[in-house]
Amino acid sequence: MNNMFHLIGDEEVLCDRVEAIITDAGYTVRCFDFAEIYLHYLHSSAFENPVAVLSDVNMPGMSGYELAIEIRKTHPLLKIALITGYADDEHHQFAASQLCYTVTKPFAPKKLVSLLAALTACENAHKSENKGEYFHRCEFGIEHDCPFYHANELN
Repeated sequence: MNNMFHLIGDEEVLCDRVEAIITDAGYTVRCFDFAEIYLHYLHSSAFENPVAVLSDVNMPGMSGYELAIEIRKTHPLLKIALITGYADDEHHQFAASQLCYTVTKPFAPKKLVSLLAALTACENAHKSENKGEYFHRCEFGIEHDCPFYHANELN
């Protein structure tokens, strides 16, 4: 099964730390410096579908919010988690409609590893013979309807 994550962020220190956590947990990761670079890859023939996309919110050019909206246009079931240092009410409203989870900086590596496992479990359940069965009771569900909870309605 696929165990690759895509990581988008312009902060080298943050990306290096997250990349190390992901690889130490036994997953693979492909890193991108900016949202625009990721979108170019997303629409290329070289694109490999990840378990999920992890993106910083604040980046030069396109923000993580804008990136999530663009991803949803062509890949509505691609799991997305945003990394942010500040999650206000507007962020939570956006998260309720577009994201699997928000990782708030600073974060413990153990929490990120648990999120990776939950996202992988959701992906594996979806790819099983019982299509449409997602990881409904994910411990990371913030109080909203996960975009994957009602996935059968999207198919």
